[in-house]
Amino acid sequence: MVIANRIHQKCRDAEIPTRAGQTIKFSISTGLTEVNKTDINLDQIIRRADSALYRAKEGGRDRVEYS
Repeated sequence: MVIANRIHQKCRDAEIPTRAGQTIKFSISTGLTEVNKTDINLDQIIRRADSALYRAKEGGRDRVEYS
């Protein structure tokens, strides 16, 4: 979570200059999970991460959610 938040902040702070002299800023929404001993297959892990991603988007975007 610490690393994800650090990456998230770096993306938020990034500014991309354009040829027209403007600056582009962007945001990211991230869904995280971890592998558990009880996980049966990769699909379970991906479903949890996907669920966290959708919560991040529904919660206002530009955030990190953990599941």
